Amino acid sequence: SLYKLSKSVYRESILYSQLESSGSNYAKLLEKIGRNPKVIFSQPKVMKFLTSFYIIFLTIIPVRALTSINSILYNNFPSHTQIPQQWIVLIGSILNSSFLLLELFILIIFSIMMTWGLFSPEIYSWPQTLPLRKKDIEKLSLLTFIRGINVQLLFMILVLPLGIAIGIFINITLYSPKTAFLLIFVSLIISIITSFFNLGVVVFISKKMSIMMEEKEDNSKRSSIIKAIITLLYLISSMTLMYFIQIAIDKIPNFFTKVLLSSEQSLLFNDILSFIPFPFSGGYLITILATSHSLYFS
Repeated sequence: SLYKLSKSVYRESILYSQLESSGSNYAKLLEKIGRNPKVIFSQPKVMKFLTSFYIIFLTIIPVRALTSINSILYNNFPSHTQIPQQWIVLIGSILNSSFLLLELFILIIFSIMMTWGLFSPEIYSWPQTLPLRKKDIEKLSLLTFIRGINVQLLFMILVLPLGIAIGIFINITLYSPKTAFLLIFVSLIISIITSFFNLGVVVFISKKMSIMMEEKEDNSKRSSIIKAIITLLYLISSMTLMYFIQIAIDKIPNFFTKVLLSSEQSLLFNDILSFIPFPFSGGYLITILATSHSLYFS
């Protein structure tokens, strides 16, 4: 079947991308593969694990945002009535939107080196010798890409509604079953739409990178530079993500209580940001639904 065939194409794409991006270490990599052929496929598994791990950890952002909103609107009511309603919506929406944006950032950084080879015409040269129609080749290309991104896609779709569900469960008495279901369902729809948008961005970047890596002139030097940059980005992104997670744990409630804008100024920012499709529209929709059941807004 095409799905079984896509496994062979995927493995070849991993081998191809690793060799093409090895730069001056090409001979050493071939020697390493000769000693242990399985070593070439260990890095994609590590990258899938890291991507999923960081996305799961980022879930603390929407969880903390939702629990902080509930704490302000209910547990401390009316002592926080001086906090403008629009300020709460603004901060909650920015936090939820930052989660969606960081998801894309993680996917690009930790997947791009493993996915650009999927768009090289070289790896589809031998499948074209098989008795397959053009549509079958296109389906094979799609299935191969899904193999390369399947774990990341699954976690991107599930973590946001899971985080919202956790936030609701922590304050379960504040939500009616109808409101809880609606909030989780909407977050799932937003997560699905955002995930496929993220995949589109990864496909675009991977295709551009594939074209660049296919250029043979100075390819070794270019590959070494790109690999060094990607490695540096791995380190920077890992430290940045840990910093954001630490902030999410310690500082998110303070963002709500430290009011920097008036209600009118917050409303202006809300009106502007909510019209930006990615990442703010989804973040605003979740936040508005999360606060709509509050008597504080009625």
